[in-house]
Amino acid sequence: MNFEAGYKAELLDQRLRVNTDVFYTLRKSLQLKTSEQLDPSNPDDFTFFTGNADSGRNYGLESEAAWRVSTRFSLGASLGLLQTQYHGFFQNGVLLPDRALANAPHWQAAMNVTYRDPRGPFARLDLTGMGSYYFDLPPNPTTSRAYGLVNGKLGWETQAWSAYLWGRNLLNKNYAVRGFYFGDVPPNFPNELYVQLGDPRIWGVNFTYSLR
Repeated sequence: MNFEAGYKAELLDQRLRVNTDVFYTLRKSLQLKTSEQLDPSNPDDFTFFTGNADSGRNYGLESEAAWRVSTRFSLGASLGLLQTQYHGFFQNGVLLPDRALANAPHWQAAMNVTYRDPRGPFARLDLTGMGSYYFDLPPNPTTSRAYGLVNGKLGWETQAWSAYLWGRNLLNKNYAVRGFYFGDVPPNFPNELYVQLGDPRIWGVNFTYSLR
C-alpha cells in the first residue's frame, strides 16, 4: 500500500522546473534476500534464499530541480531521503532484530552545471553523493561509507554531429558498492568483511552523427 503526494511547477517564465514528492509505503509479507553459512568451519558451505518478513515500511522524499540560468548556463540538483525497516523476519528459527533494509542509503544527492554555446562548445560537471547503508541482513552488521564522486564531460555539438570526451570518478576515489561478511581464514575462520569496489577513474570518447 503506497501513499504519495507531490508538487510540480514551472517558475520564473518556465526557466525553473521543480518536482518534489513525499511517499510512505506499507508492505506485508515483505520478501528479503539473504544468505547463511551452514558450516562455520567451511566457508564454501553456504546458501542464498528469499524469505518473508511479517511487514516492512519505507518512507521518504524525492526532489529535483532544473534552472536555466541563462542561454548558456543551466544548473540542476536532486535529493533523495529514505527510511526503511522490516519487522518479524526469522532466519534459522531465530527472530532477527528490526533494522533498516540492506542497500537502502538514507540519502542520495546530485548537482550539475552545464555550459552550452550555440556555436558548438559544450561542458558539464556532475557531483554525486550517497550515504551509508547496510550491506546485508543480520548476522552481517557491516555498512558502507558515505562517498561522493565527480564526473565531467567536454565536447562539441552541431545539428548534424556531436563529439564528447567524458570522465567518471575523476578523483579516482575508492568506494565500496557491495560487502560480504563471512569466515575464510583458517584455522578459526573468524567473520571478516570483504568488499567489492566501484569503478575507478574511467575516460571515454563518444561520437554521434545524424543522417536526418
